[in-house]
Amino acid sequence: MQTRSQAKAALSLPMSSPHISPHPSPKKEKTPIIKIRSPLVEEELPEPPIPDIEDSIPPLPYDELLTTVKSLGKSSSKPESVGKLREPETFTGKDPKKLKNFLLQCKLYFRNMPETFRDDSTKINFALSYLRDVALEWFEPGISGEIEVIPDWIDDWDLFVKELQTNFGPYDEVGDVERELVNLCMKDNQQISKYLVQFNSLSSQSQWGKQALKHHFYDGLPSRLKDEITKGEGKPRTLSEMRQKARNADARYWERVQERTQEQAYKHPQQKTQQQPVASSSSSSRPSTQPRTTDSKTADAKTGPAPAKPSKLAGKLDSKGKLTPQERQNRISKNLCMYCGETGHKASDCPHAKAAKAKAATASESGSKPKDPAPEQKKG
Repeated sequence: MQTRSQAKAALSLPMSSPHISPHPSPKKEKTPIIKIRSPLVEEELPEPPIPDIEDSIPPLPYDELLTTVKSLGKSSSKPESVGKLREPETFTGKDPKKLKNFLLQCKLYFRNMPETFRDDSTKINFALSYLRDVALEWFEPGISGEIEVIPDWIDDWDLFVKELQTNFGPYDEVGDVERELVNLCMKDNQQISKYLVQFNSLSSQSQWGKQALKHHFYDGLPSRLKDEITKGEGKPRTLSEMRQKARNADARYWERVQERTQEQAYKHPQQKTQQQPVASSSSSSRPSTQPRTTDSKTADAKTGPAPAKPSKLAGKLDSKGKLTPQERQNRISKNLCMYCGETGHKASDCPHAKAAKAKAATASESGSKPKDPAPEQKKG
């Protein structure tokens, strides 16, 4: 029989693995016996039952145990960032207007992975890795340790941003913003969403009041929106009301443009189908009263090119365009004209020759060189 102290000592012993128990306890529980003795004698309590570990915890298979260990390892690892952001574009320092966008992209990247960018030094090193050209050359002495005094921006993100803005940012940022606001205007074929984004971005950087911003917002709108805004009760009194009214007017305008496009698409096919039967019926029922003319090009396209007529001088001229000796002798013997080959006249009195000379004289006056296909003439 164990005393209370012995039972506590037995429970405090280290337990073995759940699969092997070197000292298995008896499965049968003993009946509790309580003996009351004198106050000087220690009271004996029943032995507490010791649970059988092998019976209470079933053994896990090896594959299931391995899966459980892997899942615990994954849960203890660092949480992955939700979504993958685009890395910032490199900044060269040559265009001051790009500095604001560069810093905004860096801040978005830091917010997406806060566990990685906990301190300012990590943020600065990340931003320095995306600097190029003169911007990187400006920070190179402080990074490489070429100077004796360590710069303050080396471990302070706010000072690093101030260093960038002082040396590579716009000289008069407020003045540049106000000039862009004055010149900002919305095109007539443009939707208002782009104009609103540009105006909101510039107005947030300016130092103008609400009334001045409302005036320039209205001034930059196209005439089609100004006409709609001034209808009814007139111009709104506040900038927010002006934006809302301009947005509604622009939405109605583009909705109507889409409706007109659909109406024209529906009307054109109906007009074509209505014109075709009318034209066919009129042409079949009524004969045409206009005289029918023939087009030479159309006739040639249908019938093909006309066959070439045989030339009268075929075989009678040599390569130089003169009469061959046989033809020349034939015309002399038959008393024919040496120019046209006809009877009753000579070459000097040939009407064809006179017409050819007159034509040649007209062509020479106009600057063109005539081509005389006539054969050589025989004088006398």
